Amino acid sequence: MEFTESNLKFVFDDSHWELITQFDKETDYLKVCKAVKETKSVDFIGINNNGTTYLFEIKNFKGHERDQEVRARLGCNAEELMTEISQKVRDTLPCLLAGARNSTHKADFWETVSSNIMDNSHRLIVVAWIEQLIDSGSEAEKKSKLSMQRSKLKQKLSWLTGRVNIQCYNNNTIEGLVVSLLPE
Repeated sequence: MEFTESNLKFVFDDSHWELITQFDKETDYLKVCKAVKETKSVDFIGINNNGTTYLFEIKNFKGHERDQEVRARLGCNAEELMTEISQKVRDTLPCLLAGARNSTHKADFWETVSSNIMDNSHRLIVVAWIEQLIDSGSEAEKKSKLSMQRSKLKQKLSWLTGRVNIQCYNNNTIEGLVVSLLPE
């Protein structure tokens, strides 16, 4: 399956993924948004062949790092951004349940994802896919910044899972996923 989000192309290899969808484009999610204003969600939801559920939130700040708003979102170890991502994860869960209960065309899909999330024998990983230019400092300082962002996200999602990842296209560790930047 191939999706485009935030000027990035995501190609999920069907041989590695049982289920994958661009959740924020799904009719069942959009129904919730219409009924409950300001509802947010993650961008992609998938289950790989190992039974691990992934919730992906994509942010591409490439070329916008100097914008005041972006700098604020990425400042203080990206406190504001990690809060936003955590809130999207929080809002996604009831949307999945609503889809499992009320969908007229994908109820089985949403039920599978919801059941997988609730089953502690399956892993749940939240992936914050953040494209940003970290151009100042040594390699150790850059790694430290990413580590601090990951710790912040992990802290904010500790109520759900301790498994969180910060990824980007040139540091992708997710098997069966290829990501590339699209030309602007």
